[in-house]
Amino acid sequence: LALPLLVGILVAAKNIPKFLHEAKKVKKNILAGNTTVKITCAFFAILFFIGFIVALAPPSTNQPGPTDQDSLNYHLVIPKFYLSQHSLEHIPFLAYDNWPHSIETFYTIPMSLGGISAVKLTMLFVSLALLLALFSFARRFVKTDHALLAPLIFASSPIVFLALGSAYIDIALTFFVVLAMMCLHSWTLDKKWQNMLLVGVFAGFAASVKLSGAIPLFLIALLLTFLSLKEKNKLQIIGEWKYFGLPALVFALPWLIRTAMNNAALNPIFPLYS
Repeated sequence: LALPLLVGILVAAKNIPKFLHEAKKVKKNILAGNTTVKITCAFFAILFFIGFIVALAPPSTNQPGPTDQDSLNYHLVIPKFYLSQHSLEHIPFLAYDNWPHSIETFYTIPMSLGGISAVKLTMLFVSLALLLALFSFARRFVKTDHALLAPLIFASSPIVFLALGSAYIDIALTFFVVLAMMCLHSWTLDKKWQNMLLVGVFAGFAASVKLSGAIPLFLIALLLTFLSLKEKNKLQIIGEWKYFGLPALVFALPWLIRTAMNNAALNPIFPLYS
């Protein structure tokens, strides 16, 4: 758990002055923007106010209204069990425990400090970080008022609205994938190995969130292969793949090894294909 936090601190530390400068520019552009921009920002404010209220409410499976069925079945069960056992002990009665679940493991921190509401508030702030990442990525290509469309379209999806203020992990998975794509785009511009390293880190984070997180990891690897083959110095670029592959394996592989060790068939994706 310390590794993701350490990576975040190291990446963010040297960019804080730049971030504050950019934030002031964005704020100035929004305040000076047209009515559509201001309405969009108001929509985000209302959206997160609703998410904040939902985060403070206890999880429920009652209809009508949003439900936390998956959260109550395993997203919150796993960290609660870990805290009760004071260890990351295997849960034999829960199939989901066999698959990667780094976010549920991370939930042990806010849950130990403030219970379920703290977990849900944590994911609400992750949702905010995701929308800011989408906005930041879009600003690389279009102006501020047009860039707001990226998080607006994303937040308008019913499944995203449902996840706001809940303990669902899909927002975190999407966040890591977006960060990986942002770093990959930066690498295509400057070819710095640090950006390649971050692509591997965030793609590995995505694969550690849930089993299906291996899909974006595989697709990013394919895209990276395609981009590498277009370069003139192919051998040098391929040699830099270690900066992508090693961190991706560091964060994704331990979960598969853990699963293999917890079943007699040594199946890393048990109970699938068992």
